[in-house]
Amino acid sequence: MAARNKVEKINTSVDTDYISHTSIEQLPDFCLDRIFQNFSIYDRIRIERVCKRWQHVSKDSWYTVTKLDSILPHIENIGRVERSLTTDRYILRQVLNRCGKYLLSLDLRKEEESRRYGEVTVPVIISETCQKLQVLNLSCYVIEVKSFLRMIPVCENLTKILFALLGDAQDCEDAIIKLLRKTRKMKHFWTHYAVVHFDSFPDSIEEFRLDGCTIKSSPNPTNFDNLHTLVLRKPKNFNDTSLEIISGMSNLKSLKLSFIRSHSQVTSNGMKHLSNLKNLQKLDIRGNRQSFTDEVMKEIAGNCKQIVFLNISHNHLTERGISELSKLKELRYLTMRNLTGVRGENLWRLSTLEILNCSYCYDIKTENLCTLVERSVDLKKIVCLGCNINDNLLEVAADATARRGNETVLNICFDFTMSPEKIAEIVNRSPKLRIYGYNIALEIKHESENCDGRFKDDDWYDSMSMEYDMTDVDTDDATDIENDAESDDEDLLMSVANESEYEDESENVEISENEDLSENEIESEE
Repeated sequence: MAARNKVEKINTSVDTDYISHTSIEQLPDFCLDRIFQNFSIYDRIRIERVCKRWQHVSKDSWYTVTKLDSILPHIENIGRVERSLTTDRYILRQVLNRCGKYLLSLDLRKEEESRRYGEVTVPVIISETCQKLQVLNLSCYVIEVKSFLRMIPVCENLTKILFALLGDAQDCEDAIIKLLRKTRKMKHFWTHYAVVHFDSFPDSIEEFRLDGCTIKSSPNPTNFDNLHTLVLRKPKNFNDTSLEIISGMSNLKSLKLSFIRSHSQVTSNGMKHLSNLKNLQKLDIRGNRQSFTDEVMKEIAGNCKQIVFLNISHNHLTERGISELSKLKELRYLTMRNLTGVRGENLWRLSTLEILNCSYCYDIKTENLCTLVERSVDLKKIVCLGCNINDNLLEVAADATARRGNETVLNICFDFTMSPEKIAEIVNRSPKLRIYGYNIALEIKHESENCDGRFKDDDWYDSMSMEYDMTDVDTDDATDIENDAESDDEDLLMSVANESEYEDESENVEISENEDLSENEIESEE
């Protein structure tokens, strides 16, 4: 026993002695380099204040940073002082001075909680520090056009850019043309409230996303053989000729053409041009009440056989138009909100349907949804908020899903009144049925614990988010539920942009040309 205690005492003393003489200062520079690379971007700036050696090693360790999403640590409940750093251009300059020459992708959309209007500093910083950028996301800023022009010389290698400009319409138009002449490798282009020439884009373009833009084109533009995605929301200067030009983009797979203005010159005959897009897989045509009719739906359904996702919300369609959807044998996702007069008599014909959102279709009948549930064994989700349906849908769904030979679970989201006890009884009749409803989820959470975990808040929000499990599928914004297709937020945006209160407050902050800490500061930190 004495010998054992002696051995343990010796081992303890050895470990203690080893630890007492070990210091991080004994690590070679390459070890510190690897350690610093695991720190957050913000902390890598802070550790330079420790000593001169750490400052030198830290500055040389940024060669691995080729993609930058945020300069703040990814932590929850960031305090008010730290959150203010997201608008500190001095910190951004320090970061880009260290890693800008290595950056290939810069995404600053997380730096702001809302768009900053009249931004002039950020593009200047980018132009001085980043020379190899291929991806640039400035969608959280509305940039002064003069500042944007200073950034164009470093955009030669860009393949993807997201931005918005503030200034005279002609100046903004010229700036975009200069950008596109400089970037001949452009593949993904997103902007809003600008004048855009289709003829200015290179043949390499694969994706357009234009929000509230004025579209211009020559009579015989290029067909953009590589273009697969086109998003036009609230387009200006749009007419039947524009639709004819789009119909020539034969390789287009995803098209969003939503909320065309009521005073535009788009007719139903012009809409029929879209039926020439034989390779179309996703079509979002919501909010075109005056031009998207049953006849247009017939033409598209008869020719665009590959459509998988379809959004026809806020349009003047009738049962005749809905019946044409049965021709789409690949259709799996259907959103048809706010279709007045549609009763759903032909929904049962959609045998391949997996997700249906028929919210605010006030005339839809319970019995028609019941027939759909009974016949569609692959149906995964039904969202019927704001519909005049009753609990018979849930009863039928419980029996139908219990008989399913596959493992597909049906989720139903509703907002009609029903007791938690009744909901629990129906759910427990079928392991392949989950039910969500306003207030019901919260009541079940407090009053019933025997629902096999089907009323968790996470499930509730997953149901409400309507994620379609499909790449690049835009879900409906919450505002679109209540707003009419004629709603227009452009005037609000532009009026706000012109107010002086949105001037960049950070312009009063001096940006030091030499961001390095002085020797006195380092010594004081030591």
